[in-house]
Amino acid sequence: MSDQHEYAPLLHAGETILWEGRPEKRLLPPRRALLCFLLILAVVVVGIPWASDSWESLPALLAIMGGFMLFFLLLLTIECRLRIRREIYLLTDRRMMTLVRESHGPALRDVKLLRSIDRISVQREGRGCATLYIGPQTRFEHYDWLFVPDGEAVADMIRSLSGLSGNIRRTKK
Repeated sequence: MSDQHEYAPLLHAGETILWEGRPEKRLLPPRRALLCFLLILAVVVVGIPWASDSWESLPALLAIMGGFMLFFLLLLTIECRLRIRREIYLLTDRRMMTLVRESHGPALRDVKLLRSIDRISVQREGRGCATLYIGPQTRFEHYDWLFVPDGEAVADMIRSLSGLSGNIRRTKK
């Protein structure tokens, strides 16, 4: 754990850091991003020939889209690695925080009060890591920590601090 003085400007009076972590490195971007990209790719590959009623252009379109897919996958991987390098997760006795390391020190990006947590979903990712989804898991209304080391233990700690009783859902990937 880092020196608590590094995060002192971001903490409230009397607040104590209980856990600090960073996302684990991944070879590929999150599966959600890949699935979204593949869905868009499928719509484009089938939609353009369907709309133009010209199926003979399909091989050229597939080659162009394959190149685009590789380029997009490379960009996603680079973005994911940059995010992992800069992101820090903090759990205090009152809040969950996502920080971003900047040149002048850590900056607060997201905060979730422990007393406001009503649901935790844990998705096991492998190598002892997990993605934690905090709150209702709708498309736009969840707070997440991606690829957290010791995710199950951290989720149990959050549950005990927030007063949740059995409201944790674990899913295996």
